[in-house]
Amino acid sequence: MKKIISTVLIIAFFVTIVSNAVAEGYPFKDLDNDALSTLLGEHYKLSTDEDEFECSIIKTFDDYCLIRGSLPIWTTENWNNSITVQRKIGDYLVLSKNVNQPYDLGVFAYDGINVYTLEEAVETGLFKMSDVAEFLNVKLMGDVDLNGILDMSDITLLQKVIARITLFSDEYYRTPVADIDQNRKTDMYDVVLVQRMIAKL
Repeated sequence: MKKIISTVLIIAFFVTIVSNAVAEGYPFKDLDNDALSTLLGEHYKLSTDEDEFECSIIKTFDDYCLIRGSLPIWTTENWNNSITVQRKIGDYLVLSKNVNQPYDLGVFAYDGINVYTLEEAVETGLFKMSDVAEFLNVKLMGDVDLNGILDMSDITLLQKVIARITLFSDEYYRTPVADIDQNRKTDMYDVVLVQRMIAKL
C-alpha cells in the first residue's frame, strides 16, 4: 500500500513540474530578442553582424511561439499608412504596413526545433489561422462590415457595393476581404463564396 502511495506521489510531482513548465511557456520562456535574432539568422544562414534581425515574441503557446522579425534595413513604413503586404492564408487576410525581409509578412513560428513562416506553420498543421488571428493584424475573409464575424449583414453590404448603392468606407481593409477568390475584383461570385462560408459555420 505504501509503495502504491509513493508511486502516486511521484507521478503527481512530475505532472506538476510539467504543468508548470507548460504554463510558463517552456521551452520558449527564456528566448530573448538576441536569442530570437540568432535563431532566425541561423535559419536564413546569415553570417554578418549587419544582418541581425529585429525580433520580439508576439505570443507563446504550449508547443510553439509566434515571433515578429525582420532585417531592420528592410523594414519600412508606408508614408500614406496604407497596406503594403496582404496575403490570404486560410480564411484570413494577413496584413502588414511594413515591407519585411527576408519574409514579407515578418511573422514566424518556432516549435522549439524548427522555424516556420506563417504559411508554412499553417500548411504543416502547427496551428490554424483561427488559433492565432487575435494576435496578428488579420481580417476574416468576407467580413466586409469588419465586426469579426460572418453573417447576413456582410452579404447585404457586399451586394450593395457591387450594385453601386453604397461604397466601402475603408477601402484598405474592406476591398481586399471582399475579394474572396483573389481575382482582384469584387463580384457576385464573391457573394456566393461568402454564403458558402457562412453555411459551413
